[in-house]
Amino acid sequence: MTVIGVGSIISAVFVFTPSLPEYIDFVDLEPAGAAVFLALGVSSIVAGIRRSALLSAAAAVGFALAALAQLAQLATGVALLGGDASSLSLFVAGTLGVTCLLWADRTGDPDLDSRNG
Repeated sequence: MTVIGVGSIISAVFVFTPSLPEYIDFVDLEPAGAAVFLALGVSSIVAGIRRSALLSAAAAVGFALAALAQLAQLATGVALLGGDASSLSLFVAGTLGVTCLLWADRTGDPDLDSRNG
């Protein structure tokens, strides 16, 4: 979970890349989208450190809502977060990554086994 959070925070750096050559500017991201990536990244890191399923679910819902907002922006042309389909793909990747980790089988985790008795 913390790796996805760190990746999300690093993705916010794309807001500074429009002046770089096209082969480096992978993601079109505006400051509003970068702020969302930062907030969701921090929440994912906290969820991973605390090993909280509730915080993980909240982070997954946050990524999903951001992806839906980005999709609505692409469909209507109303700039909510800025960015384009590349931003949408990062939000969808965050949603899927956090959701997969949330559903992962944790029965072999010694920390969780010791807490459950």
